[in-house]
Order: sequence, then structure tokens, then C-alpha cells
Amino acid sequence: MAVRARHAYRVWRDPWKGECSAVLRRNMRAKPPGGFTIIELLATFILIGFMAAIAAPRFGQAMASNRVKNAAAVLRADMELAFSLASRQGAPVRIEVDGGALVYRIKNRADDETLHERRFGAGSDFPLNSLAPSQDEIVVYPNGLASGPLEVTLASGNRTMQVRMTRTGLVRTEGS
Repeated sequence: MAVRARHAYRVWRDPWKGECSAVLRRNMRAKPPGGFTIIELLATFILIGFMAAIAAPRFGQAMASNRVKNAAAVLRADMELAFSLASRQGAPVRIEVDGGALVYRIKNRADDETLHERRFGAGSDFPLNSLAPSQDEIVVYPNGLASGPLEVTLASGNRTMQVRMTRTGLVRTEGS
């Protein structure tokens, strides 16, 4: 009996020398533990939450900045459109800016027909907080001149931009 116990102990202790079967060898291999511990998962989620808390305010500021930039680019293109419409129609057009309603319109001066309208308030493509014109109305003549310069200040959050149109039709955007 002593020999068997020693032999059994030797098989258990050293299975790779051929004393046990291949099935026993396969079952005796050490398997690495799978998955993650609760501590590892908690640490990962806390780190992700901390990074999100840092990034969230900057993301909001970037969104407001993009809103103002896009609205200023569209307003600039539409002011240039007013000069083009006046020239093409051979008749004066009027640019009306309603800061309270956050709307501007390009109208035919003769019959007050609205040729183009854009809204900037909530629910529009360009949700801004404020649209402040230097003048409420400007007339653009077919010869390429306007009745005066126009400056419109656009704001969303703490981001503002100005769109400036000269009397000769030069339109620029400036941010602050």
C-alpha cells in the first residue's frame, strides 16, 4: 500500500511525465479567471464619470459657439443674396431685421412681397438668444449700393458675433 500511495501522490504531483492519461492532463491545467472584479468595474465607471464631468461644460460652450458661427455664416450669405436679388430684379429690395422676434426678411420694396425669410429663435435651425441690429431696415438698390451700413450682433450663451455690411455690399463676420 505504501507504493500505491506514493505512486498516486507522484501522479497528482507531476502529471506531465506520462503517468496519467491525456484527459487527466487536460483537466488539471490551470485556467485563468475570466471577467472583471467589482472593484475594477467601479474604478472604471468613476474614471469615465469624472472625465465626462470635466468635458460636459466645454461641450456646451462648443455647441453655443458653433450655433453662432453657423448663424453668422447664413446671415452673411443672405445679406449677399439681397444685393444679388436687387441686381437681378432691377428693383430695390429691403432687408428688415426684427430683433425681438429673432427674424429677418428680404422684401421687394415696391409691393412688400417677402422674397426670403429666416428665423433664429428656439425651434429654428439656428437657435440663438439674441439678434440685435444697428438699424431695423436697409434698402438695397439695383446699382449695388445700400441706403446705409448694417451691423447685426448674434448671441447664444456667452458667445457673440457681429455681421457687418457696408453700404457698398461688403459683408464681414467678426467674433468676440
